[in-house]
Amino acid sequence: MNFLAVKVAVFGLALSTFYPLTKRFFAIPQLFLGLAFSWGILMVSAAELNEINGSSLFLFASCFFWILAYDTAYAMSDKEDDVKVGLHSSAITFGKKVVYFFILFHLISLSIWSWLGYELNLHPLFYLSSVSWLALIFYQYLLIRNYDRDNCLLAFKNNNWVGFSLLVGSMLGTSL
Repeated sequence: MNFLAVKVAVFGLALSTFYPLTKRFFAIPQLFLGLAFSWGILMVSAAELNEINGSSLFLFASCFFWILAYDTAYAMSDKEDDVKVGLHSSAITFGKKVVYFFILFHLISLSIWSWLGYELNLHPLFYLSSVSWLALIFYQYLLIRNYDRDNCLLAFKNNNWVGFSLLVGSMLGTSL
């Protein structure tokens, strides 16, 4: 690995190590989870290009906001338990506005994702991932809007389909 990739990897290791502790003292630990889980994008950019370019930063941002969204749904399903044991989460911090932030994070991520596809001049079939993601956001909203613990967990798990949609969209957008 080049020196930049090593530096980025060391910082990523620190983030990954630090994240579990943030639930104890940071109001929105999902911010650290988003950084830690998205960090691989920056590591690949550093390793392959020996730089972190704009496209990598935008992809990182899209991934970061997606993680904020889906882990907020998970936090909603865990809210009662987190309150009992004194842990922090976005669901607790955002209170009655948590659904608004959930949707906002998803839409920011989707917007960045779609814009990046446009900037990279990807094949129009790439946008099938954006359309399916939007439909999945609406479905997840229907699941979490009443704060039902089981439905919030279903919304969290539904993000597997978002990821699958992004994979298919990426493959179609870059190989055609």
